[in-house]
Amino acid sequence: MAGTPACNASIGIIGAGIVGVASALVLAQRGHNVSVYDPCPPGQAGASRGNAGHVAAADIFPMTRPGILRTGLTMMVRPDAPLRLPGVEKLRLAPWLMRFLAAARNQRFAASTKALLHLNREAIEETEKLLGQAGISDMMRANGVAVLHDNVRSLAAGAALWSARERAGFPSQELDHAAVARLVPGISPQFTHGRFCAHWAQVADPFALVQGLAHAAANRGVRFHRKKVLGLAADADTVRITHEGGTTIYDRAVIAAGVWSRPLAACLGETLPLVAERGYNLTFPDPGFVLDVPLVLPDRGLAITHVREGLRIGGWAEFSRSPDRPENERIFAALKRISLDIFPGLAPHDARAWMGSRPALPDSVPVISRSSTSERIFYNCGHGHYGLTQATTSAQFLAQLIEGKNPGEELRAAFSITRLQR
Repeated sequence: MAGTPACNASIGIIGAGIVGVASALVLAQRGHNVSVYDPCPPGQAGASRGNAGHVAAADIFPMTRPGILRTGLTMMVRPDAPLRLPGVEKLRLAPWLMRFLAAARNQRFAASTKALLHLNREAIEETEKLLGQAGISDMMRANGVAVLHDNVRSLAAGAALWSARERAGFPSQELDHAAVARLVPGISPQFTHGRFCAHWAQVADPFALVQGLAHAAANRGVRFHRKKVLGLAADADTVRITHEGGTTIYDRAVIAAGVWSRPLAACLGETLPLVAERGYNLTFPDPGFVLDVPLVLPDRGLAITHVREGLRIGGWAEFSRSPDRPENERIFAALKRISLDIFPGLAPHDARAWMGSRPALPDSVPVISRSSTSERIFYNCGHGHYGLTQATTSAQFLAQLIEGKNPGEELRAAFSITRLQR
């Protein structure tokens, strides 16, 4: 019967980004027969290739929060705003934006924070464990994060969120000017205050990490198919994945295709309000110093990391219904200007530009859920800019659902696609 737990099931996963590949490895470790479909090699498409490489365990708050309407309107008129809506997209995104603003209400904000905390609480430990099992434990360092503010007023404004993090088990310490200078060589002296939190990690090469997990999955018997999926359907006994070249039958299927999950949900008659959170960054190959800890600059909307390719500065996002819109060169120009303000010694002509589309849901909580129209199809998508952080814990939660284990009704509802059908 369709509702019986899956044991040693054949499972087709659609999507070979960090979430899909981590899901494939976890399911293969639990004895399932897994295949992954993606027209690109593992980690090549979407946001898995060139992201900031942060495993942001302590970042437990949704993007939408009380007061976002005032903040958002301010951003709309700022030329250097880290969140942007292209003019033509404002009307197209209006329904999504209404849901985004509704998710900022106090009760819904608290519920979303609780759901994200469930995924983040053990994110570093569980990711370390999975990387160790894959033989690539050297690809991640749990070295904490320095969050730097432009001024004392901004530091004080974030005090309530830091107190909430501490209550959730993520304490931090305040940094003075001398501590900032020690931690961050080469930074402008204008940055005099911040906080350090140990519950954060970084990856030196996000693309190589996905490839390493894919290699470990292949060694476990996972098959990777370089094919685009055209649709899927299910009956009482099977799932049919239609792809370039034909149709393959599985016991179960998982939609983990990032921003491309929305049309697959539509095949099942379900609404998945995903939009592209198009992240931009610049990588400076020879910054002239080594940054030992990742940085977050909340006043400027930036995440900064020393990755294998150099100093990566990014985090700005542009929302769009379509992930295929051309890159916005003005964002790259603004990032370059602000990067030189933060690190005056950088060589701007060497900067390498990258943009990748992240799958954003209005409440910032991913869908890790059984389909509401088929008991054989599951979702693991919509992680926004926390795909790397939550990939392992999401894969474990997905495995529980597929195997018929009960994670608790509250958790099931928090990540269910049915919350988005209303």
